Amino acid sequence: MTSFFDKSKHIYKSQEAFVKLVLEDIFNRHLVLWHPHVEKVKFDPDFLVLDEQNNYKYLVMVTHSGPQNANQMKMWRDLHELFIFKRKFPSMKVIRLLFGSAISMYWKSALDSIVDSNIVLDEIEDGKYLSQYLEALVSDDMRFAGFDKFYEELKKNLLDKDNILLKAFEHLSEVIKYQLSITKPLSKFKYPPNALVTTFSPSSVRRGVTFAALAGKQVFLKDSSSWVGPFKTEGLFGDYVADEYIDVFKNTFDILGKTFFEKLTAQASGILSAHIKRASNIELILNTAEHGITLFSNGRFTDLNSLEEEMFKKAEITGGNSLWLGLRYIVKTVHGDGYGNSWLLKESGGLGDTGSLYRLADVFSGKKLIENPGILHTLTKKAMECLDFLGRSPKQSDIFKKILNEEAVKSRHLEPLLWIIEELSNFRGQKVRLPTFIDQTGKVGTITGYKVDNTFYYWKSAYAGHRDKTKELCARGMALYLSERPPKNRVLLLDGEFTGSDLKDLKSSGWTAIFSLSRLKEFQGFIRENH
Repeated sequence: MTSFFDKSKHIYKSQEAFVKLVLEDIFNRHLVLWHPHVEKVKFDPDFLVLDEQNNYKYLVMVTHSGPQNANQMKMWRDLHELFIFKRKFPSMKVIRLLFGSAISMYWKSALDSIVDSNIVLDEIEDGKYLSQYLEALVSDDMRFAGFDKFYEELKKNLLDKDNILLKAFEHLSEVIKYQLSITKPLSKFKYPPNALVTTFSPSSVRRGVTFAALAGKQVFLKDSSSWVGPFKTEGLFGDYVADEYIDVFKNTFDILGKTFFEKLTAQASGILSAHIKRASNIELILNTAEHGITLFSNGRFTDLNSLEEEMFKKAEITGGNSLWLGLRYIVKTVHGDGYGNSWLLKESGGLGDTGSLYRLADVFSGKKLIENPGILHTLTKKAMECLDFLGRSPKQSDIFKKILNEEAVKSRHLEPLLWIIEELSNFRGQKVRLPTFIDQTGKVGTITGYKVDNTFYYWKSAYAGHRDKTKELCARGMALYLSERPPKNRVLLLDGEFTGSDLKDLKSSGWTAIFSLSRLKEFQGFIRENH
């Protein structure tokens, strides 16, 4: 099936193409390298600029603003990139360009002190108009365009003297030149000794506990044919349970053992009650969404709003407003996580600030009705387009995967790894938030974990996105190590699909010990020896 047009990825291409033209204006064109492969760090940055002797002189990072949490993750990954390049090339200067607006003045101030040039495009003259210009450039005839196509198109458009693109181009060039002309102390970082790393095997404890909570059963492995609920899939020879679920259950059960497995599942069930209700009402949720699309397509907007109110009254039973949830699941069947609440607000003309995102989340969860019906109409239209693209209604198993993998597993209240640490340490510690070198006052750049005596525990589960999570963990470990008063022991507990390459990076990033949840007894032994 042909993939649905993801406009955001093309906008990012146009942004990088614009930056390349600006850098070529400041430096000689042959000195500007786009996405070069650097063997010494095995990392492909957005841009590197060479000096005349072909030494790496500037590292240039290009990023874009989004929801607050996503922005913070990007900033941690930018810091990882900075750390690894500074380790190999200490005299290199760093330029960071953010398309959009800064979400926090404290983060901006912290980054201003760390990098040599930290520029927020919305804050330069004509910067906001530049973002609008680049978005407008991504029209239907550019939907299959590569980076070179955007580069040539922008280069041609710069010849127009009255073009807003040229004005923003000149202003950004001036700002970069000015900031690089200011002499700043060279950022030097001390680097830590390697961590103790135990034997690592993939694990799936966070997923397994979530699956168990949604299935609503305590014993799974004796007779999988008797399983009920959303794990059932129709086949040519009757219902069956997919191997992916059986394997996850078995892996989790083998690691934790029956008692621990059931205890964690019980804790998760209370936290995931809304998701359990959604998983039990998939048919109703889908039928409601499709009914809403029919009303919208016939111009019956009053009836659509009445349907939303009717489903709002049933939200306690279904785990949220079925109309909103069903429309979102249909869209996510096509777009995945690429179309989130921030894009929905943006396309409907609403504000994408943190407050608006929280209010919209409350609408989906059934806590309130929408104040702006235009947002509902935008989502309904998007879902209608997705149904046309699919040529069918999504399967219930597809929707269940969205509830499971994109909502329940990612719930920020679900903390099975923390619960394991608390249990094994006999609840002797407490959850704390520590400042790092990013901001010693703790206003931004903090790291939250579990502290017992002078040992700080941090944990992370990662599956398909383990590479990005590794970058974030490396940056957090280094930032904690470089803080004024780092804990003596900084222990990392990992669950998921981390690889040998990931562990090699983590080993030298400020952690003192790294454990795999697949080796739970080794982790338990460490706790006994140190507390």
